[in-house]
Amino acid sequence: MTKRKDHNNLADVLKGIGKVYETRIESSSRKYVLVDIGIAAKVLGLPLEEKYDGMKAIVPVRNFPPGVNYEVNGSELTGYVQLKSGIAVERDAAEAAGLKHQQYQPRKRMILNLGSTEQ
Repeated sequence: MTKRKDHNNLADVLKGIGKVYETRIESSSRKYVLVDIGIAAKVLGLPLEEKYDGMKAIVPVRNFPPGVNYEVNGSELTGYVQLKSGIAVERDAAEAAGLKHQQYQPRKRMILNLGSTEQ
């Protein structure tokens, strides 16, 4: 029973992240912010297994919030899959949540915004 609850909570957290950013997501953008899945779960009041604490969701965005930008080699992000919402997560997380996904196709050079305080 707990496993089913965690599955639903993880799906709800990932969908919630997509909902928060839905007007700013651009699936093929080279610009992105990271959202901590564990912190997002706490903000949403949804308990998750500890293994999701510190796990990041990639949110490709049209424009950045203010902050420091850092260039990243896109090949470092190839282990991620992209959800219908446009956010990308580790394959294990997408499968554990039971969400449809496809292989994430990061660009050769990506730009990470480190200064975002949004979750």
